[in-house]
Amino acid sequence: MIIYLAELLHTGAGGRTPNTVPLAVAYIASYTMKVFPEAEITLFRNPDEFMAAVRKRRPGVIGFSAQLWSENLARAYAVKVKKYDPTIITVVGGSSIEDITVEIDRYLEANPDFDVVIPNEGEIPFTNLLSHIKEHGRIIGDTPITGCCTRGSDGKMLRGSYAPPDPKEIPSPYLGGFLDRFLAEGYEPIVQTMRGCPYSCSFCVSGSPLWSKLRAFDLERVFAEIQYIRPRTSSSYLILTDENFGVLKERDVHVARFIADHSKKTGFPGHLYYYSAKIVTPSVLEIVNVLNGLGMFGISFQTLDENVRKEIHRVNVKYAKFEEYLNWAKSSGIPTSTELIFGFPGETVAGYIEGLERLIVSGVDQINSYNLRLFNGIDLATQDSRAKYQYKTKFRLPERNFGIYEGDTIAEFEEIVTGAHSFDYNDYLTVRRYGFFLEVCSGRSYFTQFMRLMIKLGLRGEKLIAYLSGYDYSRVSELGLVVAQYMTAARGELFETAEALQEYLQRMLDVGQEPPEVKLNLIYTGKIMFQPTTREQFFAVVKRFIESQTSDEKLRNLLFDYLDNILLPRIVTFSSGEPDVVETCSNIDLPRLENDRFSSADDLLLQRPDRLVFELHPEIRRFKAKMPASEAGSDAVIQDIFMKNPPFRLMRSRAVQTASGISMKSA
Repeated sequence: MIIYLAELLHTGAGGRTPNTVPLAVAYIASYTMKVFPEAEITLFRNPDEFMAAVRKRRPGVIGFSAQLWSENLARAYAVKVKKYDPTIITVVGGSSIEDITVEIDRYLEANPDFDVVIPNEGEIPFTNLLSHIKEHGRIIGDTPITGCCTRGSDGKMLRGSYAPPDPKEIPSPYLGGFLDRFLAEGYEPIVQTMRGCPYSCSFCVSGSPLWSKLRAFDLERVFAEIQYIRPRTSSSYLILTDENFGVLKERDVHVARFIADHSKKTGFPGHLYYYSAKIVTPSVLEIVNVLNGLGMFGISFQTLDENVRKEIHRVNVKYAKFEEYLNWAKSSGIPTSTELIFGFPGETVAGYIEGLERLIVSGVDQINSYNLRLFNGIDLATQDSRAKYQYKTKFRLPERNFGIYEGDTIAEFEEIVTGAHSFDYNDYLTVRRYGFFLEVCSGRSYFTQFMRLMIKLGLRGEKLIAYLSGYDYSRVSELGLVVAQYMTAARGELFETAEALQEYLQRMLDVGQEPPEVKLNLIYTGKIMFQPTTREQFFAVVKRFIESQTSDEKLRNLLFDYLDNILLPRIVTFSSGEPDVVETCSNIDLPRLENDRFSSADDLLLQRPDRLVFELHPEIRRFKAKMPASEAGSDAVIQDIFMKNPPFRLMRSRAVQTASGISMKSA
């Protein structure tokens, strides 16, 4: 039996998005070969390669993995396959398939070119389907297939029973060689060490009850996969798919220790992307400590409104414990991050911004603000939820998820919640503007220490974002233009329907124009921070904020000193003539500031200024060496700078030479 498994990704923006190995279908392939060793299975990521293979050698079955970044692509290629040969059996599964019978029925109705829909984990259902086909030569209309959803002869949906698989029964796709080709071609590696999530968040694809049971892969297998990947990849990144790394306690600690040791010995991974468990335990703290230097300590809330939290079935760490963990992380030199999402049922602008300001006061290093998206596979996107919460939505392009394939323009769309029973479109725009300045100050961590310093000195540093968001920039020439362009782009990126957005994209491509980059907060942060004039004007506005907060000359001078002689020289501008090392002087006792050993301005002020030396991070030097000089200021390059470099690398490291000759370094 010839089987093709397609976890397609877009290639229309000059690259691959996302550029990761097709792990989902690799698991299907690995388990299928265990059950049917005679099967001929080929995996695909590239759409053009996939369709060429279909025409060259006809498969009997094609399995598509539908994710939020490739759902329309999978649909479009199912249509192409059926037009080429309607007898090929097409199957779809993946995170975009909601485990609610009525929603699956709607999905089958809307996508008739899929013969079979598999919700939940697909290894066993897919092999059950193959057994059915092997026995009958086709899909028998009125026979339910375990784990699968099909149409009966009467047109009604048939759904077979389902039970989650034991991960130990699924062979490793890495060790089986299924991903070798993709690693060699530069796709980034992903490792899954366990399956399941004990929580039921209604905005997440992992909120299904059938995904709630925690099941782990063997430790030795996980270790062997990481060792297997290293000599076969050119990437320094490793992504863990575990939704709650640390939830399995000592077992996950062993995984973290292995990754850290492997990184020290081999250099891989150089950076680890992982989600720590929502409820922080001693095991989670140990993991974060072990992995310090490879990733950040993320404690995400999504909302701080208790009523909203209950409505979306979110479980959060207690706020007092959150502050305790932040203090622990700071004392250990571990960077921290958190995030909120605007648009949940019952959320208001005032409550949302109040929550963000509370997080700023907490001292967390990085805060991100996101807009709620509705997509297949989450409970909030069901028809019942849309009606219940009176959601109003608009559509925009996601990051580089489009392309022209065999003459057809295919794109993914983000459906953004812009109104509900508790907020309207103007509220959405208010939060969007606030979120932009939050990105500048905290999301990229540029002003995190500054706001913390103000708060520690008794000033309302958490109000900086609101001040910047409400400032009249018409009085500031170049900076005002950037802010105006941002708001124009924020409004202009939204379309009333997906069809209108498709038409807009088609018109641009028809005349040879590149669609705009879409990470607006990142792009316009770069337009402020990477250009001398806009950066200078932005700092001048921040100084006006200081003046609005205090008339104390000593405090003003100290804060101005910090901005001019500590923060400004540290910012990497990614310009071609930028020096690797910058020297300046400051009257601020930087060691005391770094270690939080002060309670007043007098504690920080020196009798004689210290000489300060600031150096680029080695990874930034390597990144800059690969930057195309001709495109250094383009939106695409600015977006990549922030997407490919964590915030702590965007600032020079600090070496302090005191007046007495004592040296010290800090990250």
